[in-house]
Amino acid sequence: MLLVNGAVVVHSVLLLHRQSSWRHTDDIVAHLSDEDPSNRRRAVGELRHRRDDPEALRGLVKALEDELPEIRESAVWSLRDRRDDPQAVRGLVKALENELPKIRGIAAYVLGGATSQAGPAADGLVVATRDADPDVRATAILALEKLAVRSEAVTRAMLARIDDPDGRVRLFAQGAVTDTIADLRPEGGDARAAPIAQTLAAAWRDGRQDVRRFVARVLPKTGIATEATAGTLLALLDDPDETVRMFAELGLMDMVSASPALAPMVERGAADMPEEQTRRLLRFLRERRAGEAIERPNPGGG
Repeated sequence: MLLVNGAVVVHSVLLLHRQSSWRHTDDIVAHLSDEDPSNRRRAVGELRHRRDDPEALRGLVKALEDELPEIRESAVWSLRDRRDDPQAVRGLVKALENELPKIRGIAAYVLGGATSQAGPAADGLVVATRDADPDVRATAILALEKLAVRSEAVTRAMLARIDDPDGRVRLFAQGAVTDTIADLRPEGGDARAAPIAQTLAAAWRDGRQDVRRFVARVLPKTGIATEATAGTLLALLDDPDETVRMFAELGLMDMVSASPALAPMVERGAADMPEEQTRRLLRFLRERRAGEAIERPNPGGG
């Protein structure tokens, strides 16, 4: 009987020891080096709930390097509640380099909520827009949109993806560029406008219909009315797609209204195209010329 009771005592002591090893943060972090994956997995779960403990945060960042993908994934999700901490953001940016696309995508998604660390988060996400996996690229673009960072680097990253091979990536990037253009300061005084217009003016040569429609629709909204931008819209005026032609025609009207000096060039270019494709534009140009003639003072003073 004593032996049995002794065994019970030993068992109880061992049980209390095991329980105590999950009580203190340092002990839980130590479990991240345990050979038993179940203990490492449990350690991540325990650390996740210790939101105000800096040591717990260091442990979660350490778990991002675990050999098992499911533990690394759990660590990324666990940092979701800490993403306004610089150390957490550094760990998540590092996770964007993980060999598994799923983990890179989750890290990009979580970084989209790092509003108080938007600068460092955006730096990592800009690189992720060039990821080999289209899901990661798409998630990175959406995350950058959520952060609403309008830096030159972010704008270049978005412009680089408007003709991405993946349709979703193109759609998200085109939406992001549209939002950036909407934020441009009026009167053509925004330094971001010229490089955006320059990139768009070259992008229409992509064979994809959605890219040509996008360029024809948003190029005039940059406020850059030059011979180069007008020439792009004139080329799109001869596009096989009716919607592209419509946007190009309306865009040329806007450009001529903003910069009347472009009118002769636009009229010459439109005159070389089939009338059914340029009827509204040519009528607009004729009416504009007639209006200018009426408003022009009579040199004879009559």
